[in-house]
Amino acid sequence: MAKSKGSVVLDIQKFTFPISGITSFKELNKSLNMHAKTTVLKQANTLAPKRFMDINIDNQQAIFVERLRTIDDLPVVLDQDYLLSPPVSSLPAGVAENSIYEYLEKELHLEVSYATKAITVEKAADDIAEKLQLDDDKFVVIVRSLSYLDDTTLFQLTSSYHRPDKFKFIDFARRKKI
Repeated sequence: MAKSKGSVVLDIQKFTFPISGITSFKELNKSLNMHAKTTVLKQANTLAPKRFMDINIDNQQAIFVERLRTIDDLPVVLDQDYLLSPPVSSLPAGVAENSIYEYLEKELHLEVSYATKAITVEKAADDIAEKLQLDDDKFVVIVRSLSYLDDTTLFQLTSSYHRPDKFKFIDFARRKKI
């Protein structure tokens, strides 16, 4: 913390990622003025995992996308997405670097509606630890989510791996009167 003529300047080292809402990384990057860069590490047609979070998924075709998010050349988030097919049958080259949600909503006219999410802290697999340049302890914050369209169709399985030294979760909660 530095002081200057009655004002306090805070050196914020962590980035606030909204977990309770559904915001694309492109929207978040713009609203928080992070100047983040997205690099697509892999995009391929595959099968979705047989089990994800608390649901079983049986022989579901999917498009797998792995993206690394960097801020000031530091890797901060590794996203691994499975876009289920149907409803997402293809993903043109370049879309994943820009915004998958923008493509889904504006080009495919799908309405992204809600998600269920789980946040855990776990030891990272070696490949994830390497991509995120984690310290020797290799712990990572994982936000796993199931995302649905407005007609309740499951369309996306996501595991977002966050560096714990750059992760901060802030939520808004209201007490409900009983």
